[in-house]
Amino acid sequence: MHRLLGLSALLAACQQPQIGSDFLDDLREQGYREFARAPGWETPRAPAQGGPHGPFVDIYMNDTVEEVFAAGDPLDAWPDGSLIVKDGWNDENGDSLKFVAAMEKRDDKWFWAEYRGNDEVVAEGIEHSTCAGCHSAGSDSVRAFALPR
Repeated sequence: MHRLLGLSALLAACQQPQIGSDFLDDLREQGYREFARAPGWETPRAPAQGGPHGPFVDIYMNDTVEEVFAAGDPLDAWPDGSLIVKDGWNDENGDSLKFVAAMEKRDDKWFWAEYRGNDEVVAEGIEHSTCAGCHSAGSDSVRAFALPR
């Protein structure tokens, strides 16, 4: 009986939302909001196609992605180390954060992460099915802008 109660407690703990993440902490330590803005996303705006990340979004890209655009060479896939971060806002002024979503290319696969405005983990993982399913329509899984062609 004691073992069963221990298992129940363990299962209940697994169902609690995880708050925070090492990856989210790393993004903040990198100062992702100081990254270059993604092409066409120089200022926060509402996505034309809508989307689950908030009615207004900011999109940032790290140096790896920025260098792809600077080189201008046609590519079929984003290089490893590519990092794209999206802040999803409830309001146009960016006063109410709804989500932080990020995707990072690792060993030719995407690591996906999404966090609510209160840092609750929504998704984290390599080729996370929820993220990958929607993003499969993108240019090597990036929907907001295309690879150089």
